Amino acid sequence: MALTNDDILLPAFYFKVEFTGIAGLTEQYFQEVSGLSWELEVEDLPAGGANDYKIRLPKGLRYPNLMLKRSMYADSKLAKWMEDAIQSYFTNPGAPQPTEAQTDVLITLMNHKGDILIQWQVQQAFPLKWNLAPFNAQESKFVTETFEFGYHSFKRL
Repeated sequence: MALTNDDILLPAFYFKVEFTGIAGLTEQYFQEVSGLSWELEVEDLPAGGANDYKIRLPKGLRYPNLMLKRSMYADSKLAKWMEDAIQSYFTNPGAPQPTEAQTDVLITLMNHKGDILIQWQVQQAFPLKWNLAPFNAQESKFVTETFEFGYHSFKRL
């Protein structure tokens, strides 16, 4: 019996992240990607005359922040783009934000041969936070940075 795609368990350790719309920034590799989830918000309304249940109506989707974690590079184009995007928010408060402050992010999960198994496109991601892990002289670790993005939506390709 031949295996189908439904029979394949997906590895979570071989993936890449690509940014579109950022000049000079190609694919990037991270230790961890999180925040690819959604939750349907609902509104509970009392049912007319019935006290034992409520009517639940869908309101919209809510997405958490996209978190990308990796060892820090001395000259990171992604960190520089985030700094420039954040700075553009404050140069003209209240004005529409430039499209350079947003990017689409393509997250690709691959098999051991590097073949694409599944992809997600995160749409209109914008920087929210950059975090540097603490330095500790008692541990022999690489410096780790975390990039946090808000985004409008994502879809599975």
